[in-house]
Amino acid sequence: MKKSIKIMVKNSRLAIVIVLCTCICGCSLHGDAQYNEKTNQHILIFDIEFQIPVSWLKEVDNQDFQGFAEWSKSGMLMNSLGVTFEQDTMLSERADEILYGFEAQNEKGIKIENINQSKITIESMSAEKIEYTQNTGNKIGYSRIILLQKDNGIIEINFYTQNKSGLDDFDNVIDSIRIIT
Repeated sequence: MKKSIKIMVKNSRLAIVIVLCTCICGCSLHGDAQYNEKTNQHILIFDIEFQIPVSWLKEVDNQDFQGFAEWSKSGMLMNSLGVTFEQDTMLSERADEILYGFEAQNEKGIKIENINQSKITIESMSAEKIEYTQNTGNKIGYSRIILLQKDNGIIEINFYTQNKSGLDDFDNVIDSIRIIT
């Protein structure tokens, strides 16, 4: 029972991120990638460092979660990036929880499609990459989740965009990750 409650809480957080991103994002989208090593911000969180475009503003900052977003001039969400840490969680366990959570989203009318899961390595750390699209009928969004295995838990990096060039930015963010020891 305790494990199922834990899964429900984690999947509820993922569901909230998916719903908010899907509902908030508008149709006026940048066509160009924003990542630029000369102007990027350097972020240090949970013993990893990475770079993000200067246009991505910090929206949430607490000990368990940091969230960044890029907004259009008209106030529409363009890209969102969230970073959390799950203590005492294993990589495969968290990946399974996320995939299970997709079933619940499909039942709520948000079609999670084109799911691709792969094992990757980032800075010698085992990682899982989950890519998918979200289709609400009138909007399609692109998401990627990276799960990094740390000694005492998982760093989870969630990204959402309605513009495919945002995926290039996210790939560059992931490529910029460095482990701080």
